[in-house]
Amino acid sequence: DEFTVGLYQIPTSVFTVDSGIEKCKGYNRHVVYAGNASPAGDYSWDFGGCKVTDTIAVNDFSVSVGAYNYNPFVTLFVEEHGCWSDTTRLPVGAKPVFEMNATKLRGCDSLTVNFYSRLLVDDAVDFFWEFGDGTSSHEASPAHFYADTAFYDVALTITNTITGCQSGFQAADMVKVFPTPVADFSADPSICYGDTIEIEYAHAIDSTLCYWTFERCHELGPVGTESKKQLVIDEPTGLITLKVDEYGCFSPPQNKLVKRRPHFDFATDTLQGCQPFRLEINPVAKDDFLNFTWLKDGMVFPAGTDDFFMYPDSGKFTIGTAVQSTETGCSDTLVKTDWFWVHPKPVSAFNPDYPVATDEHPTITFTNLSERAISYLWDFADGNTTTEDNPQHTYQKIGEYDVLLVAETEYSCKDSSVFQVKIIPFDVFTPNAFRPDSDIEENRTFMPVGLGAGADKFKFLIYDRWGQLVFESYNPEEEWNGTMKNGKPAPMGTYVWIANFFDIQGYEHNPKGQVLLIR
Repeated sequence: DEFTVGLYQIPTSVFTVDSGIEKCKGYNRHVVYAGNASPAGDYSWDFGGCKVTDTIAVNDFSVSVGAYNYNPFVTLFVEEHGCWSDTTRLPVGAKPVFEMNATKLRGCDSLTVNFYSRLLVDDAVDFFWEFGDGTSSHEASPAHFYADTAFYDVALTITNTITGCQSGFQAADMVKVFPTPVADFSADPSICYGDTIEIEYAHAIDSTLCYWTFERCHELGPVGTESKKQLVIDEPTGLITLKVDEYGCFSPPQNKLVKRRPHFDFATDTLQGCQPFRLEINPVAKDDFLNFTWLKDGMVFPAGTDDFFMYPDSGKFTIGTAVQSTETGCSDTLVKTDWFWVHPKPVSAFNPDYPVATDEHPTITFTNLSERAISYLWDFADGNTTTEDNPQHTYQKIGEYDVLLVAETEYSCKDSSVFQVKIIPFDVFTPNAFRPDSDIEENRTFMPVGLGAGADKFKFLIYDRWGQLVFESYNPEEEWNGTMKNGKPAPMGTYVWIANFFDIQGYEHNPKGQVLLIR
């Protein structure tokens, strides 16, 4: 294989600076390229602000010597065929015959600049100022007003009116008119922020200086930058002020009032209780001018002086509050899930084996029917108590007793029930005579059974002296009124009676005796 390799010489950037033609001495210099690059090369000339007064040929210039108070240099580097030369830098090397200057070259929004030029030797010249905004002046020392913000290149050309020789100088960005900044920053007074807020001056540039002041808020530690801050809002409202300096132009101060959501809490008198549960809620306001509204069971209840809620059912319950500040209009909610626990109430219940007992057998057994309880307290209403589950108690006196059972759960929830028991005397009152036509009602009938006799399995028989059955009854309420079974009045005389019955507690009794029927 064959291939061709091309080699190029490295270009040089050599040039000369000489005095040029004699008549223009002191006005301009002659700059000529003297290197090895061809005219097709890429030449990068920098005349250091000196004006090119004439282009004589390719890379052959007549250049002004500049102004007295500047020190101009001519610089060149060359590129050809992708090869780069070194950079050559030479002074113009002539003492300028004039000086140019200006006062107050920087301003804000608009600016009036007083330009100044002076010949160092007397000569007949024409001054030509170019102010960079499309306007010019032939005055030697003009004043010019810049109405807009920008950077302006200013040039001065001096022409000898006799010889036509020219000199001059051009200063890039000599006049700089900056816009006055607007200190707007990212905080919205209509938003209700949390406890912290990030603010930023979004138009910051390298030269920006931000002067922040904070009232009722403070900076959050060593974070942020000159133009971006993180703040803690200490009170319901905070005042933020920003003033910006850019290139010596100061903005008017910008004030913004920011607001945060209210600070609050709530507390309850307890976190658990027994069914039914009465809960007291106390609002805790950490800011002024707050209105509380309670959130319960999907409903809202304005907070008042007595904030109580009843919970008839057991379980864990969630409660919350919505709060609004009348000062800022900001609101927030706080919900405490499963905040308190309502424990189920036990069911106290029991049965005595004999609600009514006789004084012959005054011992009663109580059956406990309670639910969800683990401990019990019995009060037998006669001064005696017990903690047994299913107690037995013997009463010493006749009377009515309201027996109390208090059932208690493992969470100390209680329920009580009362059952009245009676202790009655067992009396078989047996009169020895009766008269059906007596003026006293109680003496008109005969029944030997009294208190304590049950109605079940009752039998009462009357016999005459010959053993004939005269009367029979199977109900203690059906007494003998002196009439025989055939419906005729029984004759006056002595009769034998026999009774068989069970008392109210199931004990059997078989009393018997005699009774006198009086006519």
